[in-house]
Amino acid sequence: MAVSQVAEYEAESWTLFEQFNEAVSFGPPSPYPEFHRLRAEAAVHPAMPHLGVTEQTPGQPKTFSVYGYDAATTVLRDTETYSNIAYKPMIGDVMGRTLIEMDPPEHRGYRMMLQQSLSPKAMVAWKAELAEPLATEMVGAIRDRGRADLVRDLLFAFPMRTFAAMLGLPAEQFPVFHRHAIEVIAATSDMARGHAAAAALGRMIGEVLDARRQTPQDDLISVLAEATHDGQRLTDEEIFSFLRLLLPAGAETTYRSSSSLLFALLTQPDQLAMVREDPELLGPAMNEAFRWETPLLFSPRLAVQDSVLDGVEIPSGSSVMVILGAANRDATRWPDPDRFDLTRERKGHLGFGHGAHLCIGQHLAKMETEVLVRTLLDGLPGLRLDPDAARPAIVGTLLRSPARLDVVWEA
Repeated sequence: MAVSQVAEYEAESWTLFEQFNEAVSFGPPSPYPEFHRLRAEAAVHPAMPHLGVTEQTPGQPKTFSVYGYDAATTVLRDTETYSNIAYKPMIGDVMGRTLIEMDPPEHRGYRMMLQQSLSPKAMVAWKAELAEPLATEMVGAIRDRGRADLVRDLLFAFPMRTFAAMLGLPAEQFPVFHRHAIEVIAATSDMARGHAAAAALGRMIGEVLDARRQTPQDDLISVLAEATHDGQRLTDEEIFSFLRLLLPAGAETTYRSSSSLLFALLTQPDQLAMVREDPELLGPAMNEAFRWETPLLFSPRLAVQDSVLDGVEIPSGSSVMVILGAANRDATRWPDPDRFDLTRERKGHLGFGHGAHLCIGQHLAKMETEVLVRTLLDGLPGLRLDPDAARPAIVGTLLRSPARLDVVWEA
């Protein structure tokens, strides 16, 4: 692919994603004051008051929003009462039937088979062979410039390029793959385009899958081509659906989490200095960032039987929205929860969900975030916010991350 065509695809991908971000960034710059106010009143509220919806819609199933940590973990653990089938109308129609809309025991069987390809052990190889060389290459490409918008110039593209390499796609297909991936992720704003992109990704991956079924190689598609469930190999469509699911799980989540982590470090020089002095503190910093600015603020469930949650009656058929971002700033669990503090006591959070549906792509997201941030800090001496640019801000009501991160360094 010619350089000009690559640039065209990358520009189009960025424009599409900017449009998607604008669509999910309505409301106040920060939702947390409202989360705190609502949680102080009750852990569970009818409707979705954080979005200004305070009344149930007559004739429609009821909706409830969960803001407290304990109530949230109750919902996420209880798959018999609160089903993940809620995801089907949201993403299943575009991505296909995936783990995210399955409940145990079906979910358990597929997950045990698929998670082997994304285990911490598997990440060791992907990290050394793909992620670290790619991060070094991309950071090296901007080093002489002395300034950049990290979001546009690096953080946005790195996770998707890493994932494409893990799949075994030819490098010349990376820009097209990235554009189609963004179209799938943003499908809620243009369903027709999302369906077309999902089909295109299926064809693109299918070509590699056909070849790997004949001659396996050291890539993710080869692993999936050899995987079996109940004595049967995964079908092509099952593999396509699983990989489409990983687009937001292992790519977009990484872009947002790494952006928010860098925002936290760059806006708090004392925290950044601690990580520079002791690289082992990058792990706690990542964990705190996943709690402090959860990339995806909500996780839906469908109540499939009557229940009582924190004193609130939830009729069967109701939608239950677990507000992960609110639960992760519950002051009863984390003192001063709005503060990013990598030294705080480490406790389990909901940045990757909880229970049976703990994000299957979490090890990929963590590995990519660690590699990218470490390479930036090592490769761009004196990295700091650009004093001549507007101060960055984390934005978003449904998904959150900084729109820009303008920085300078010693070139």
